[in-house]
Amino acid sequence: MYQLINYQNIDPEISKAAAKKFSIHFWYLALETVALSMFDDNVPTEVKANISQVILEADKAPGTKTFFMRFSISTDFLDEDPSTWKNDPSYKSGLENLEKTVVNDVAERDVKFIQDYNILTNDETEKQFVLQIITKNHKTDSTAINSSLMQK
Repeated sequence: MYQLINYQNIDPEISKAAAKKFSIHFWYLALETVALSMFDDNVPTEVKANISQVILEADKAPGTKTFFMRFSISTDFLDEDPSTWKNDPSYKSGLENLEKTVVNDVAERDVKFIQDYNILTNDETEKQFVLQIITKNHKTDSTAINSSLMQK
């Protein structure tokens, strides 16, 4: 990011646009969500090892401890080598909790949409179509809202 901002000496317009786009992804760096990366197969083992060391030092990363408590995940696996985590019972349990949470959030949102818009039609095919439109509209609105916030 530092180099991107310094690029404004070369091309201010490109630097500003790229920095703005890049900053959209900063939420990934929040302390609580860093812990989520421990369950991502795309994150290298070395990175997981470094993150787990920081998490185990409670003073450095209190937000990550909150993440584990919120999802009732034991941190016992953090003491082990990340390459062995997939066989660790506490890791498996944590991964299962997270997968259920993601599925439940999506399912709950769909159920809520159906409940809210159920009065529009009695035809099941039309209800599915309404759900698709609402979901698409929700994504579009979220993108528009995020874009307008980034402009401020």
